[in-house]
Amino acid sequence: MSTFTYQGRYPVLASRRGVWQEVAGWIDRRFGPFDSAVELGAGYCDFINSLPARHKRALDINPEMAHHAGPGVEFICGDVTTKWPIAPSSADLVFASNFLEHIPVFAGATLLREVKEALRPGGRLVLLQPNFRRCAAHYFDDETHVAVYSDDTLTQAVIDAGFVIEHVDPGFLAFSMKSRLPKWRGLVRLYLHSPVKPGAAQMLIVGRRP
Repeated sequence: MSTFTYQGRYPVLASRRGVWQEVAGWIDRRFGPFDSAVELGAGYCDFINSLPARHKRALDINPEMAHHAGPGVEFICGDVTTKWPIAPSSADLVFASNFLEHIPVFAGATLLREVKEALRPGGRLVLLQPNFRRCAAHYFDDETHVAVYSDDTLTQAVIDAGFVIEHVDPGFLAFSMKSRLPKWRGLVRLYLHSPVKPGAAQMLIVGRRP
């Protein structure tokens, strides 16, 4: 995907950083702390920049995203579906947001198995994905979506890769950062902890390597 196309479809949004700071904090408090963390398809690196981990790596196919990696974040450019760059048993967390739907299902299944090998025993895979069950009408508004996942099918894919499921939330976050939902950090924090989340169409799946 060209830089022009990427920035046209996923523009830099001033509100994005605050949202990811709250999401990273929520994940760290719930499942951390993490010594070594990896983000797949890191994009503008807002999540990995915000996560309080000692060793942080951002993986993305777009070399322009290296400019967004913060201090202490190692940026690795490449296609993880053709070459997996993370050594076995070297990470406590692998995180991916809105990533698996952009690659074929069989490639996603292979990738999940490679992620498992990259994690230390007890390490966690955290996936934040559009839940087709909740956003079918708009799922293919992005023509780069090539795979379909619901909370049921993604949970099964994670299990098939050898993980133990620790957490499933069918509606964790709004479908898009472009939504009209408030993005002030205080309101995002309340939204993440609320039992009622209007417009929540992204699921959160957490698997642990046994």
